[in-house]
Parts: sequence; structure tokens; C-alpha cells
Amino acid sequence: MALTTLFSGNLTIPAGNTQTPVFKPPQGFSTIDILMDADPFPTGTTTITIFMSFDGGTTFPSSASMTWDAPHTFPPQFAHRVQMSFSIEGANRAKVQTSAPAMFTTATTISAE
Repeated sequence: MALTTLFSGNLTIPAGNTQTPVFKPPQGFSTIDILMDADPFPTGTTTITIFMSFDGGTTFPSSASMTWDAPHTFPPQFAHRVQMSFSIEGANRAKVQTSAPAMFTTATTISAE
């Protein structure tokens, strides 16, 4: 399956917990990918969670989470990016939740394949 972009642009993430709208990826998708510019992340720990639904978005029983601690030191040869993927067969909707210590805006791409 080809990569389909669900969102691409600057994403403003408020302090505290927030969720994106529900995404309806193309039929047959199994992976959600998130790529974010790491430099704007606020000092402290930010949690990113991808939720998957199997019933059209009524419930989201499957999820995967990661945390990002800022400030973060990158080796010089690496891009300053936060990347996360979650794969599961049979899902038909997805959404992303963040929990951040402060509001920030970062370049973000959310895609499905």
C-alpha cells in the first residue's frame, strides 16, 4: 500500500492533554506514522499516543505511546526529529493524543500506509 498523508503542516499542541480529530485512513492501512520537528518541544516530558479503532471510531481499544524528554542532545549527523509508528491489522480509524508540559508548535506529518 502506498503512503497516504493524513496531515502535513504546523501543529500547535496545547499544554496538557489534547487529541486530534479522528482520521479515516485508506482502506487496508495497517500503519500510522508520525514525524515531528524535535527542536520546538518544550522542556520536560511530552507523551504521544496513537489510538486505533476497529469499529469506525466508536471505540479505540488499541494504542501505542512514547515519551520525548526535552531538551534533547542529538549527535551532529542526525536530523532533529521525533518519529513514531504503530502497526496493527484490521483498524479503520486512528487518532493521536498528546500530553505536553507547555504549548508549542512544530512541523508535523501524520501518514498511513
